[in-house]
Amino acid sequence: MKRLLGCLLGALVLLNAVPASGVEPEIPADERVRLLLELTGAEQIGLQMMDAMMTDFEDGFPTVPSEFWKEFRAEMKPGEIVTLLVPVYQKHFSREDIEELIQFFSSSSGRRFVSIQPAILADSMEVGRQWGLQLAERALERMKSRGLLN
Repeated sequence: MKRLLGCLLGALVLLNAVPASGVEPEIPADERVRLLLELTGAEQIGLQMMDAMMTDFEDGFPTVPSEFWKEFRAEMKPGEIVTLLVPVYQKHFSREDIEELIQFFSSSSGRRFVSIQPAILADSMEVGRQWGLQLAERALERMKSRGLLN
């Protein structure tokens, strides 16, 4: 008898897990965007941004004790950036766009993209820094040639 009740209970659980229509229940739009942000590593990027900001704060205020910055850093929550980004993504992407992006970032190519994105970002920042230096040198040379610098 106990075995029969266990089987019936298991069957009921399974039946309730699958919608009667065979269609997945509608996922709210904000939850879809949160899933996309999770797949793209937005929270991890938020952590990197926070760490960079904290370094800038500490460098900008060298007389402030390091204990203050430790306490301040402990209050920061990287998940907040995800909450702030949800309406931005909803503003710029349609429901279909979000679904396609979720599909891509769930694929092996999408996961690879996310895994190498930090290295791409670091390399891109270095390329951008070098390009900026070249532009500054060209601007200085042009200003000198036109007598705009003393």
